[in-house]
Amino acid sequence: VDGRPCFSMVDLISKVKSKGDPNHIEKELLRMELTGEQYIMEYIRLGRKDEASGVHSRPMNNSFRKRYPDNNPVELTKRMERDGTLMSHPYPGGFIVYERTSEVEEKLSKRIRKIPTPKGSYDSPNKNKWREEWMSFIERNLEITPQTRVLFLAGPEALEVEGYDRLGIRRESMVCVERHRETAEIIEGLKLGIKVENAEMLDYLGDTEDPFDIVLFDYDGKINQDTVDCLERLILRGLLKEKSVLGMNLFGKRESDSEKMLYLEPFRKLGLNSFKQAEIPCADEVPERVWDWKRDFNGLRNYGLTALMMRMLRGNDAVQVSLSLMNKLPRDKRREFQQKLQDKPPKNYMDKLQVNEDMTCQLMKTLREEGPPIDGTPPNREPLSQLAAAYAAYTSRPYFVGELQRRIYFAEKSTNVFYSDFMALDQKRDSFEELELGMLKNFTLWRATAESLYLTYDKLSESEQSELDQQIGEVVGQLRDHYSRLFLSSEKVPRRRWIGNPAKVRLEKAVKQDIAGMIAEGKTNEEILLTYPEAERSLAGIKSAYSKGAYKDVVSGDGGGK
Repeated sequence: VDGRPCFSMVDLISKVKSKGDPNHIEKELLRMELTGEQYIMEYIRLGRKDEASGVHSRPMNNSFRKRYPDNNPVELTKRMERDGTLMSHPYPGGFIVYERTSEVEEKLSKRIRKIPTPKGSYDSPNKNKWREEWMSFIERNLEITPQTRVLFLAGPEALEVEGYDRLGIRRESMVCVERHRETAEIIEGLKLGIKVENAEMLDYLGDTEDPFDIVLFDYDGKINQDTVDCLERLILRGLLKEKSVLGMNLFGKRESDSEKMLYLEPFRKLGLNSFKQAEIPCADEVPERVWDWKRDFNGLRNYGLTALMMRMLRGNDAVQVSLSLMNKLPRDKRREFQQKLQDKPPKNYMDKLQVNEDMTCQLMKTLREEGPPIDGTPPNREPLSQLAAAYAAYTSRPYFVGELQRRIYFAEKSTNVFYSDFMALDQKRDSFEELELGMLKNFTLWRATAESLYLTYDKLSESEQSELDQQIGEVVGQLRDHYSRLFLSSEKVPRRRWIGNPAKVRLEKAVKQDIAGMIAEGKTNEEILLTYPEAERSLAGIKSAYSKGAYKDVVSGDGGGK
């Protein structure tokens, strides 16, 4: 100013970097005594670039919840918009929120947005067939009652409502979540009698208290972190009823590396030694061919999206560290796990599953072999140790998959392929009734530890021990049947079939080589399409080319691409 420096370049860089940074804004706001409305307004003023700019709603809402955990920032923002102090427009992942000024009004008046109704995306022959399959799936797997509740995402036509009507579901029991304000207003304007929530699905799942019988995440985009977070919050807050139906529909687009990791993550092996020790069949081993698809992510996505849902359906163990399991362990082992968690907290659902699996194995070991020798021989309470696996399932409250239906379709020729998974779920709580009876009741429902249980067990007569072993065996026996379909494997997961006429997809060279390798191995059409459902209309041509000598570099049994 007037030839004199006001601050150093370091100060300037620091100031530019801090502008709009959520952590910096929170620190600034901590110094102020503010009401909820004032907090939002100051957040916008600190975070925007200039008076005609706004801030993204997601970090603002997260910051608000830390400061005011009992208040809902979404509802408050809506009210401030109605009062004329804020304006907003949809943006990927939420909204851009502005302080209402003449500059902002002029800016947004020029922002002419079309309501998201791409041709054929919501009302096309294949999409309508998809809706029919979803409704048929519900009808087969769920008894509809006057209390049946539905949660779904819908386009501006809300075309699913008619299908739910035919199933006999009351409209006042249908909840449609729509994040675009304009689209929500259009749906409300149809006067369908359903409940329309103008919010992000993740925010709604964090606020609602009422569980649902039917949940359909029919996204209009590819997988992202919100997809995973919504599934996690659905399970964490117990928003799926004991018997329910869950559906998910996603674009099969080219994802970023971080997005690809979201459906690669569930392929991590957990070991599941507690299941193996209890002789509960599981298929945690990923088929070898899955890793041959790494040059083309369609095959990985095909299984990965299903695997993500199945991992989450392990219940509480997928969304939180089980304090119930930890509290049953001996004091020294409990402290060991507490220290491990402090040193390396779990980052995601797979980490939480692994921690809970490790604690279950430790509990099994404690019940089997801890304690003083019996008649000079080390203890070996193998039947009692299986109680740990049963108790882990009892506290986790998993959802067991009955029918699983996997579909793939094009809404229209110009759009991306969609991947759909429909799952009929049942928590089978009656299978755990034996754990709440007799001597086991003290362990399951009360504060009895593993140590007190095995000491009591050792004092029982042989016939009493046999009776208790049988009681545990009945629960574990039922779990062996229930868990057999919960894990990912090519033998247990049905082929993803096309809805309507399969579109001819342009296959990459690496995929064609993989398919040629499978032909060389003698794989059937069904086996090939189980791996590459998008090759349905190209398979005959690849077989013909292979028979005429093409793909000469493919060696039988080599997988086509190694």
